[in-house]
Amino acid sequence: MNSRPSLHEMLLPRPRACEWSDQAVERSVLRRVTRQVDPGRVDQAQGYRIRITPEGVEMVAHDEAGLFYADQTLRQIEEVAGLMVPCGEINDWPDFKVRGYLLDISRDRVPSLSTLCAIIDRLAAWKINQLHLYVEHTIAYRGHEAVWRNSSALSFDELKVLERHCRERHIDLVPCQNLFGHLHRWLMVDGYKDLAECPDGWDTPWGYRSKKPFSLNPGDPRSMKLVSDLVGQLAPRSDSALFNIGCDETMDIGQGKSRELCERQGRGVVYLDFLTKVCKQVRRYEKTPMFWGDVVLHYPELTGRLPKEAVLLNWGYEAEHPFMEQSRLFREAGVRQYVCPGTSSWCSLIGRGQNAIGNLRAAAEAGLAYQAEGYLITDWGDYGHWQPFMLSWPGIAYGAAVSWAFDANAAQTDPSEALNTHLFKDPTGRFGRALWAVSNLYLEAGPRGQNGTWWFDFLRYKDKSFTGGRWDAVTRQDAERVLTGLASAQDMIDNARPSFDNPALLTRELNWSIGMTRWVCERVCEGTALDSSTPADWRSSAKPGADTAFEELVAEYKALWLQRCRPGGLADSVAKLSSVTLAQEESSVVI
Repeated sequence: MNSRPSLHEMLLPRPRACEWSDQAVERSVLRRVTRQVDPGRVDQAQGYRIRITPEGVEMVAHDEAGLFYADQTLRQIEEVAGLMVPCGEINDWPDFKVRGYLLDISRDRVPSLSTLCAIIDRLAAWKINQLHLYVEHTIAYRGHEAVWRNSSALSFDELKVLERHCRERHIDLVPCQNLFGHLHRWLMVDGYKDLAECPDGWDTPWGYRSKKPFSLNPGDPRSMKLVSDLVGQLAPRSDSALFNIGCDETMDIGQGKSRELCERQGRGVVYLDFLTKVCKQVRRYEKTPMFWGDVVLHYPELTGRLPKEAVLLNWGYEAEHPFMEQSRLFREAGVRQYVCPGTSSWCSLIGRGQNAIGNLRAAAEAGLAYQAEGYLITDWGDYGHWQPFMLSWPGIAYGAAVSWAFDANAAQTDPSEALNTHLFKDPTGRFGRALWAVSNLYLEAGPRGQNGTWWFDFLRYKDKSFTGGRWDAVTRQDAERVLTGLASAQDMIDNARPSFDNPALLTRELNWSIGMTRWVCERVCEGTALDSSTPADWRSSAKPGADTAFEELVAEYKALWLQRCRPGGLADSVAKLSSVTLAQEESSVVI
């Protein structure tokens, strides 16, 4: 029989240093607390010390943030302690001074304010101190109503409410607006189309042609005029010293209007020149620009020319991502950088748990080795944001832990018990274990690809030729193994007792993810998916009742969405989910 974990092991993040004595006192002593800020007694910024004695709790911190984090730790101790609490001392401070989280609110989910505030509360409890809300078109910019009108965009007043909620919890809400690529929502609208690099479409690196424009034309002065307008509206309304300008994945640059310019100057130089101009717009408002580093990696010779004041966001989402090599490159070039792993929840339906753990751990190791300024956990909504938010919590929890104190937390690679204790509050332990179990089914059944699962591919792609061979590699036995794992998890869920948030809603959300994954696997088992070239074929030849089951899942998806998110974006997300009868070239490709 397993013994009860130590008090230290039950905390999230685990503090870096704890010393417990054999003496124990009644837990009521935790209510007798003295708090003091004294940088002379605690050297490290955001650091704190907690002493539990028979007389009460003494709490001292380097600064107000450290005092806040001490309170979070004490609250967790009170939650997990029994009737008696051991006396002892905790000395704790963060490895990364910036521990951030980014949530995609542009593809297609825009959470309600209450949902966002609840997320912020949980992030703060786990000592996250920076938040990015990734935006393409979901801020209500004045004069650009045609772009955001149907998206449930956040108003500037609402952003101010969120900023205040963050500030009270020692979280910096960083303004975000992609200002180069990922602007198809803008460039498809009359009045903006002419700003596109490729208004009639472009050739993707994945073998198909997108019919939608994607990036601004860097050679058109009007592009910078739009950038100036958006920065000028957003930057002055934010108290943050930072501004995330995006500028990632500009894969279409040089294929359209800037072709001649790129041939003359070089594609990397054209990108860098536009990036530099965007950074200058941000600096006008005394903000430090932040940008994604993927494009620069294709032109390492240009790293020395990057704007010195800017912060590069070095992202990668596989467990094997070469964070160490890339971080060394940027460090040697004198580039300010964050490491940016992900939750691995997107493009999966049920998550990729161990991939997230490996990815998050590798980023932390590299960031510490090469003095990255921050650690940013990313959480995307590619192709419709089908996954419910709970699938992100395992990655957020582990990322929060390793970015706070790597040595104390890195070895704990199964976050299910921590989630049961501190999030779901399930005394049976089953809910967290079920969530973790389904998120690792990708390890047991069928081909593994990057950035997703094969069962998600079956819904996302409109032609098997676009799955990079994954479709052809799937077998009926693979689908049967997934179904067995889903059934086992379902048994755990049916007997779980979560008490956090809205337990019934949590259960429905996880059941939906399992149900949609099950639906795909059943089509594989009956042979229709494997024997067909397109989903149009396997949908039409599926067994009776398959379409009805699918429509019921779509109806539940709509209902669940509206419980936590605004209606804007729902129609687009449902259209992607329901578009398996469309041709690939007509599909809604969102990168």
